[in-house]
Order: sequence, then C-alpha cells, then structure tokens
Amino acid sequence: MKRPYQLIIFFFFCFLYSGGIVSANNIEIPLSPTLPTIPHPHTKAINVISVTATTDGEELAILFSSSVNVSTITLTNETGEIIYQETVNTNAVLDFYIPVGGLDNGNYTLTVQYNSTLLSGYITF
Repeated sequence: MKRPYQLIIFFFFCFLYSGGIVSANNIEIPLSPTLPTIPHPHTKAINVISVTATTDGEELAILFSSSVNVSTITLTNETGEIIYQETVNTNAVLDFYIPVGGLDNGNYTLTVQYNSTLLSGYITF
C-alpha cells in the first residue's frame, strides 16, 4: 500500500526539481530557421546555434547558447511594423531582454538574425 504513495511523492518532487512549477509562468517561443523553399544543390548544411526565447508577458528573454558575434533581434507586429529592433554583440552578452509589458494585444513575430542564419518565432500577447 505504501508503494503507490511513494511513487506519487517521488514524481511530484521530480516535477518540482525540474522547474515545472517555477517556470510555469514563462512561455517558450519556438524559434526555427527560415530556409529557402528550393535549396541550391551546392548549399552547405546550416550550423544553427541554439537560441531560446521565453516571455512572462512583461519581458521577452532571448538566450544564446554561445556567441555568434553580432546578432540583430527584431520584433514586428501583425502588419509587419517593426516594434523593436536591436543589434547585440553576443561576445559581450549572451542573454538579452526586451520589455513587452506595454505592447498591445495581438500577434507578433520575433526574428533573430546572425551571419547567414535567420530564426523566427511567433507569439501572441
């Protein structure tokens, strides 16, 4: 009879330790590479650095896994108007934050561009 309760308690603590409750307020924004629809036959594979974007509704966090030198971060609204754009030197900082608490409700596109790589993701506030 103790066995099922021990398993429930074990999984509950695993959930807590994994950040399940702590990060429940953050929404992860999937960023994916934007590739040409018909790749050139001699195109090399793209080496994409991991970039994570999350938001808590007040702040948009863009986190680079390693330096990519200079990166341009752009946030556009539904009509394509640039709401925010910043060039970031990832040699100096890997984590970048954009205040988004005052934005109107709607759909936005986040793009992160470095070298010849363009990552994009969509978010609704």
